[in-house]
Parts: sequence; C-alpha cells; structure tokens
Amino acid sequence: MDIALRDRAGSSGRKRSRSSGRNRRTAVKRGRVSVPLHIKLLIIFILISASLGTAYLVVAGTYKDRFIEGTIINGIDAGGMTAAEVESEIRERVENFTLSLTFRGGRQETIAGDEFGYAYAPSGGVQDLVDNQDRLGWLSGKMGEVHTFTVSEATTYSPEMLDARISSLPELQIGSQTAPTNAYLQVENNSFAIVGETQGSMIRYDVVLGLIEEAIAGGVQSVDISANVNAYEQPSVYADDPDLIAMRDELNAFLQTSITHTLKNGKKTLDASTLINWISRDENGGYYLDDAVIRNNVNAYVAQLAAEVDGVKNTVSFQSTLSGIVEIGSAQGNGAQIGTYGVLIDQAAEAEQLYNEIVSHTGTERPPIYSLDTSFSIADLGVGNTYVELDLSKQHLFYYDNGQLVCESEIVTGSENSTPTPRGIYFLQNKETYVTMLGPLLQDGVTRSYYTLVKYWLPYDIDNGIGMHDAAWRTTFGGDIYLENGSHGCVNLPEAVASVLFEQMSVGTPVVVFG
Repeated sequence: MDIALRDRAGSSGRKRSRSSGRNRRTAVKRGRVSVPLHIKLLIIFILISASLGTAYLVVAGTYKDRFIEGTIINGIDAGGMTAAEVESEIRERVENFTLSLTFRGGRQETIAGDEFGYAYAPSGGVQDLVDNQDRLGWLSGKMGEVHTFTVSEATTYSPEMLDARISSLPELQIGSQTAPTNAYLQVENNSFAIVGETQGSMIRYDVVLGLIEEAIAGGVQSVDISANVNAYEQPSVYADDPDLIAMRDELNAFLQTSITHTLKNGKKTLDASTLINWISRDENGGYYLDDAVIRNNVNAYVAQLAAEVDGVKNTVSFQSTLSGIVEIGSAQGNGAQIGTYGVLIDQAAEAEQLYNEIVSHTGTERPPIYSLDTSFSIADLGVGNTYVELDLSKQHLFYYDNGQLVCESEIVTGSENSTPTPRGIYFLQNKETYVTMLGPLLQDGVTRSYYTLVKYWLPYDIDNGIGMHDAAWRTTFGGDIYLENGSHGCVNLPEAVASVLFEQMSVGTPVVVFG
C-alpha cells in the first residue's frame, strides 16, 4: 500500500515540477541502514578475538597434564612433559647417582648408588606442580619465559650398606692411614729449632660418615673430604704454639751462656757443648729445664773442676843429687816450718755462683772461688844455690856454694830404730869449736849418759840438739852403719869435711835433710 501510494504521489508530482522528483529520490536514500567503519572494524576485531581466545583456551587445555614450555624442575627441562615423564627422568638420574670422594694426597674414590641401596621415592611434588601450574601462561613459556622449581627428590638407602661400603674404602684402612705428628723441638748445632706439625691422614670416621650422608641427602655428587680439617685427626701442638715457642727461646737462652774459668794452667769454658747435656726430657721426648738437674750438674762440674785444679801439699819438692826429686815436709823445732799450701776450690761457693750465672744467662770469664790459693817452694824457704844436702837414705852429704859443689862426704846419721835424724829444711844456727856433746840425763838426774868432745860443732836444730860435727871415734862412714850403730841424731862427719864446712858455711845456710 505504501509503495503504491508513493508511486501515485510520484506520478502526480511529476506533473507539478521536476524538482519534486529529485527530492523523492533523496528521501529514498535516507531510509537505508548505514554502519560506520570503526564499528565494522570493532566487530571484526571482536570476532577474531573470540576465535583466537577460543583457540588459546583450546591450546591451554592441552597443558592440563603437561608442563608448559619454560618449566624447569630440579634442572630438568619439563616443557611438554607429563608429571610421570618428569618423575621418570628424576628417578633415572637418582638411580644413576655416584658420589665422588677426595681424600688427602689427591686420592679419590667413587661410590655408586646401588652399592648402598640408593633409590628414588617420589614425594608427589611434581604432580602438584603440573596440577597447579598457570596453564593460561603457556604463551609466555613459548616466548622464552622460564619458571624454575625445585621439588624434593626423596630417596632411600640402606645405612648398613653405606657403612659397610665406606668402611671398605682403602683410605680408611689402618695400614693406609698415617697419624698426625705434633710440632716439636729439635737440636741443631747446639741450638733448638721448631719442627712443624704434620696433618697425616688418620680419618675421623664419624665425621666422614656425616659428610657423606649430608651429601647424599642433598643430592650432591662430590665431597672433598680433604678440605674439611675436622674429618682428620689433628695435631695437638702446632708450630705457632706459644708454649713451644717460649720453651725454644728459654732453652736457647740457656745454651747461649758461656762461663770461662781462668785456672793456674790455662782456661776451661762451660758453654752449649756441655749445657746441652743438662737439659731434661720428658716421657714424650720433649725438652725442658729442671732446676734440680741443673744444680746436680753444676755440683758435678765444679767437683770435676776441683779434681783438675786442687793441689794441697805440706811438703815441697827438692831436686836432690842422688835420689832425684824428693818431697820434704815440715821440720820440727826451730827448723823452717812448711805449712799447708797450694790451691783448693771452695766447691759450695763456686757451685752457687756458677748456678746463678747460668740461670741468669751471664757470660763471664773469671777464676774459680778458692778456699786456699797459696804457692810455696824451696825458694820461699831461702834455699837457693847455696845449701847443704843431707841424703839419709844414701848416707851422703853435699855442700853447694852458688851452685858449685864445694865438698861431699859419706856420713853417719841417727839410728833409725832409736834416735833417727829429723827430716826437714833447716838453717845453720851457729858455729862453734871444741864443744862437749852431752847425752841425756840418767836416772839420778845429774849424770849424763855420755860426754863427748868434738872439734867442730855446726848446729841447725838447737831445740833438739841436732847438728853436724866431726866424729873422731869413727874410722868409717856411710853405708849401713847408721842402721845398727848410728848417732844419737846428729850428723857424724870426717874431721876434714867438718873443717871445710866450718870454714866456708855461713850462719843461715839452708840444711836440707831427707831420705
């Protein structure tokens, strides 16, 4: 109806004017539906997006039981793999487990997992990951994004088998292990030096077992046992030990002491060559200083020094004409007295001073401490080159003046069994002529046992009435006469000899009697 009406209207309109027809055509064009371009583009985009979204979801659905790309589990590239496939690869890796052990000296051992019953025990962690992964994020994985996960690789093994395997390692056998050694002191050229400790290779089994168990639990396939000092028995004394260093320094200071004794016949030095033997050692071979030992050695050293030095005499040596060197002791009466003389070390005082010098590390040169330090000789008694020599054993007299023999003679001296002639060094006291020799008083206290006149009287021991004189009643002298028919102690001379002595000897001339 509307169309017909529009047609008729158009027919009548054509008769009215041409312009009305153009208007009608314009009105018809405005009645069509016209969609803007941007709307069209939006619709197209929505349709494409819906298609792509559907496709994206479809792809995401394929990762329901598989891991999206870029998923790393325990170092395994799990992209596209199922949980079972990942578990299988973990199992294979675990069951191919080997543990490499490094010991001191660069020695290495390898333990395979099957040697101690090592096996994989899934914990369900891999399945949890695939169930809870963001499947919609599969595209990020495709574009290279990486997601790393670590799941517990639960394992089991036989502790008994592990213990047995470790125990069988060559490095753990007694014969293959060396014990550590402590740092110690060693003598080198009379001086002490520290010898450093050694680590050795003696294993602490419980520590090594713990390190291995820890490695197995963490899936670590190598353990450097040598890098863990606690895995080995350790020295108890190291080269930097303060006590060891202090002892070395103390001993070396002790050995640096040098004490020289100046003796009558030279020098004697106490130094490291002797002191080294005074250092004590304990049951373990360690060195130390023991005060009691040092004192004992000091006493012994001083005693030895005294044995070499001490010389105490109460006689003097005299070079006789016929009897060689003879020792002449103290004379009696008014003769010259020969006392004790020589050298004698005061051992107690010397030992105390020496000990103090040693412990204070004092270096010195000195004479020993003497309790007696005197010299004595024939010269000290005035016996020079002029003297009378009476050799009783040879029954002979010699008279020297300034070293020249003036006269000599056989003599007769006192009877050895009754009235022996005293020995000693005397000096001529007087010279007289025509002197009556008086014997001892008899029981009446008035009468003498003999009265004998001598022409020459040369007394040298007035207190005992002993001297030299002529003996006109004798026709022979010397030999053994004195043994059975000796004098009363005086020296009987031929008159000619007595005359020479009387004329040439001076009062004070030494008379040396011995034999």
